[in-house]
Amino acid sequence: MALAIGALLLSSAYVARQIVVDAVILDEAELTLAANGIAVKALNQAVLLKEDEILAVADSATASVAVDEAHRSVEKLRTQADELLDVLPGATGGIEATINAALNSASRVVTALDADQVTQAGDLLLEGLPAFEALRDELGGVRNAARSNVEASEGLVGKTGSMVAFFIALLVPVAAILAYRRLAKQQVRVAEVELDSRIEAEQEIARSKDEFIGNISHELRTPLTSIFGFSELLLDQGLVDPDSSLELVRLINHEADELGRMVEDILTIARSEGQSLAYQFGAYDLRTELDGYLIGLTGREIEVELDGPALEGWFDRVRFRQIVRDLVSNAVRHGGPTIKITWEEREGNVEVVFADDGRGVGPEDETRLFNEFFHQGEAPLTKGTLGMGLAAVRILAQGMKGSVRYERVDGWTRFVVTLPTAAAVSSVVHADFNAQEGWHLPPAVGDDRAGP
Repeated sequence: MALAIGALLLSSAYVARQIVVDAVILDEAELTLAANGIAVKALNQAVLLKEDEILAVADSATASVAVDEAHRSVEKLRTQADELLDVLPGATGGIEATINAALNSASRVVTALDADQVTQAGDLLLEGLPAFEALRDELGGVRNAARSNVEASEGLVGKTGSMVAFFIALLVPVAAILAYRRLAKQQVRVAEVELDSRIEAEQEIARSKDEFIGNISHELRTPLTSIFGFSELLLDQGLVDPDSSLELVRLINHEADELGRMVEDILTIARSEGQSLAYQFGAYDLRTELDGYLIGLTGREIEVELDGPALEGWFDRVRFRQIVRDLVSNAVRHGGPTIKITWEEREGNVEVVFADDGRGVGPEDETRLFNEFFHQGEAPLTKGTLGMGLAAVRILAQGMKGSVRYERVDGWTRFVVTLPTAAAVSSVVHADFNAQEGWHLPPAVGDDRAGP
């Protein structure tokens, strides 16, 4: 059935093309026929007006216009005849000879008129009238033949179209059924793939949850066990030895700080995902803030070198100290024995570099270093951690219109935190700055951010 419809469609296309060809021939024949009649009338009018000019009945300007019109009419006939010959199929010698005879007669008439040989022009026009009449008859025959072909082809197209419509009426329901079956099979396959993907994603989420719960239980239990054990020891022995008691208190304080850091990182990530993480921005001196945090480490075996110029950054003070705490803790737990913090101004930003002489991580882990819960493997920066400290640093740095990156330079592990300087921020119109950037927002209701 499909082959039959294809054959009918091809046949219809051929017939339609032939109709177009015949229609063009019909149109060109009509136009050439009209141009032939106009040329004869224009030549006749030019001869009469030139004769009236000689008899002083018409002025020379009118006669000149008539001659010009005769020229244009003859040229129009020549152009239109060429267009007709271009579209005629097959041999055109007969009609071409008739056209040339009429055009030659017309040319002789206008040449005589241009030379003011009016009597000769009139005689030439009378001699050429049979050529114009022959061209008229020839063009009429071409026109009538083209018209007959168009009418016959239209009837054939109508019959072919009816047959095609009949076959299509039979084919469409069958094609629709086949297409529906194919579509239904595709939808079933897509649904199966989506279901498998959802099941796999849910299983992965379940595994991640179980893994996270196991890790967080272990990590939180470690400082809690130490706090409980040291406090039990103090309760049992009392404050007998001031030095020993003070050391136990320091250990309890250290473990409590680690516990608070873990909890704060968990809250930071959770609030970021819930879009409720708030900031209070201001201009703060970097050395003052870093010294303020490091003073709180007095009594611990942590030494950090500071080096940088007097420079004010634009950030949230509490959030900045949380970044410092996480990166220093990261360096203490997984870095080398030497820790340095340096800072400098670069293109309107302050770059704070937290460096240590540890081994760092492998190139394969660098792209995942700031992801949540990245803690697997034996890499010294990631083994035995919850994998949330660096993720919290990234979230806080971006929330304060900055960034953080990891790099290895000359054997040093470097975490570079970039934040705006107070000078750069003060150069911006505060009204527009607040409206566009959303800074200076008050903390969210119930925001219990831990301070230093």
